[in-house]
Amino acid sequence: MSAELDSLLKIVQWAEQFRVLSLAEPRDRLFYVSVYDFWMDHVAAMLVQLSAQEPSMRHSFKFRYLVARCEENSYIVAAKVGSAEKFADNIRYGNWVHLFRATWYQSVWWMKLCFLLLFVFIGMGMASLGRLLAAAFKKKDEVCIDHSCFVRFAAASAGRL
Repeated sequence: MSAELDSLLKIVQWAEQFRVLSLAEPRDRLFYVSVYDFWMDHVAAMLVQLSAQEPSMRHSFKFRYLVARCEENSYIVAAKVGSAEKFADNIRYGNWVHLFRATWYQSVWWMKLCFLLLFVFIGMGMASLGRLLAAAFKKKDEVCIDHSCFVRFAAASAGRL
């Protein structure tokens, strides 16, 4: 498949010369634009066909580069992407807001309730952990009057604890 992408890249580089020639020679402009348009359409169609045959190819650098070159010249590569691949791409690129919105708007009411309860329980757990840690650090620094705190404070200051 890499050889096919290499040949498509060579076709794009070759076809772009016709676009430049169409600007340089106005008399033969229609011919040069037609040749350029034919080959760029062919490359875009081949990219769609290759991505349908082997979906993992869409993640290769050469494929993305060719898609970018086509889109740069206004030739759209309409490669179909499945929902699982969209989900993986959104996680890979960190589109967390999009994932949350898509999940929220496409879920039923009981799923939203489960998410809400999950976030409430996580929030309560984080708050409890924070209070527990704050209390643990506060006890080390405070000076108590009763005997147990004084003994612990004296042992800690002497380096025995």
